[in-house]
Amino acid sequence: MVWHTAALLSFTAFLLAPLAQALPISVTSASGQRGDPVQLSLLDANTDDFVTATIEVSFDPVFLAFTAAHLGGLLDGKGVALKLNDRAQASGRLVISLAGITEIDQANGELLRVAFDIVGSAPLGDTEVSFQCQNPTVTDADSCALDYDIPRTIGSVSVLASSTAVPAPSSLMLLALGLVVISTVRRQVWSRTG
Repeated sequence: MVWHTAALLSFTAFLLAPLAQALPISVTSASGQRGDPVQLSLLDANTDDFVTATIEVSFDPVFLAFTAAHLGGLLDGKGVALKLNDRAQASGRLVISLAGITEIDQANGELLRVAFDIVGSAPLGDTEVSFQCQNPTVTDADSCALDYDIPRTIGSVSVLASSTAVPAPSSLMLLALGLVVISTVRRQVWSRTG
């Protein structure tokens, strides 16, 4: 029985080992207060054969309002075009196409940057923003349009409480005492002159 358990644990560790390694695709996280702009970046640590990608971005419209999408530093200036295909703010879904002229290979960095405003009535807490390729196409020998495969990758935005300073009770007492002293001195000066 002990041998079977050890064999099962070894086999499970063998199967899960690739998952323990860092994935090449990641999404940054951001935080801010209601009304603040935030940006999330889609990063690739090992770009391999990038030519084109159709990326679906999903977010909660109760928390975020989409404002803009930009090419990341990895693709900017490399002949890649960005097109916003579908912008459904109410459902919290964007479809962004990236299409290049030549293949980008053996590089790492930012593929895409998406900007949002935190909604003024957003509840405090965290919300997810996910990026994933929409229907990646299989490589075709006769076609030069290869769709880059981006698995569902999640980043988050934290909505923080506003940090307006509230005066401490001792500060208010000091202010009140100062006003009383000023008014007393003023009355004494007026009574002497009048």
